[in-house]
Amino acid sequence: MAGDGLTVLANLPFAAGVGSALVALHLLSAGAGPRGWPNRFLGGFFLLFACQLFVLSYQLDSPGAHAGPVRVALILAANPLVFLFFRSLRSGGAYAWRPIDTAHFLPVLLVPALSGAGYGGGLDVALFASMAGYGAAYLLALRSGPEQFPVAAGRAFRWLQVFAVFYPFSAFLDAAIALELLGDADLGNSQLLPVAVLLVFGVSLVLVFGAMGRRPPFDWLRELAAAKSRPVVSDRVLDELAARIRSAIARERVYGDEEISLTRFARQIGEPPRLVSQAINRRLGMSFSDLLNTVRVDAARRLLADPERRDRPVIDIAYAVGFRSKSNFHRAFKQRTGMTPNAFRAGSHTQ
Repeated sequence: MAGDGLTVLANLPFAAGVGSALVALHLLSAGAGPRGWPNRFLGGFFLLFACQLFVLSYQLDSPGAHAGPVRVALILAANPLVFLFFRSLRSGGAYAWRPIDTAHFLPVLLVPALSGAGYGGGLDVALFASMAGYGAAYLLALRSGPEQFPVAAGRAFRWLQVFAVFYPFSAFLDAAIALELLGDADLGNSQLLPVAVLLVFGVSLVLVFGAMGRRPPFDWLRELAAAKSRPVVSDRVLDELAARIRSAIARERVYGDEEISLTRFARQIGEPPRLVSQAINRRLGMSFSDLLNTVRVDAARRLLADPERRDRPVIDIAYAVGFRSKSNFHRAFKQRTGMTPNAFRAGSHTQ
């Protein structure tokens, strides 16, 4: 009976590992754009998280197996990916490798050193220090405000704050399990372990998808399955839809809406979101967010060049055309015009 109980317990992290792997697949296949790098880093994190859950399942199903160091190494390697996720969000979705980034992965080398020297307890300390330290770093970074995280503005930033609080909390869960098993190497004797596995995976899943403003993976899987039964859309249909999209998105009530999203826009024009996305990508050569920002910048250029609005603050114009922050507006404007809004206004009124 005890063996049956361990088998059931081992199934919990295995099932969570399968779910984590699906999340990783969802994020890693999300493509490029402003959230390309954040998606990749988060996808890598969930992939390593899934691997350590599979190792945990093996540990529980095979009492006496010395797989603990492998699991700790996977977590220590996953933690820096969350750090890089936060950094890419802060830089507007961009990322460039720095030599110092290598240092974040050096703690993984502690695992063979500590386990080889017989300091098994040192692995728990290293794990707790890594998770608590990164969690504190995320909280400090978020104190700079939502304007420093243009890819996760508004409601998504609030989800990000909760995620940053929950991350060190998961470190304390690991510490509680380590204290519970003090002097006992058998993970199957932990009462907290199944609760911790389900709690950490479930809450992380909800918080991450809220912070990224993405749909849950089961929606993605359902759409993927449904797409196989859909007929191929002709080029003529895509051309006509692309023209409708350009016309509809140019309306002030659409581009001026800060909360507009692909799903919401598709609902307004009465088309499936996947078809709208396909028409924008294949016929207009950009993503929905890129198209939206292009239309907003065009509207801002008209307002900035209007002599009657010469004294209107630039930030007011940014909000009027749908941007949520001044930094987002300046970045999008300079990317599309090669100059700042103030420089564009000054040049327009001297001609």
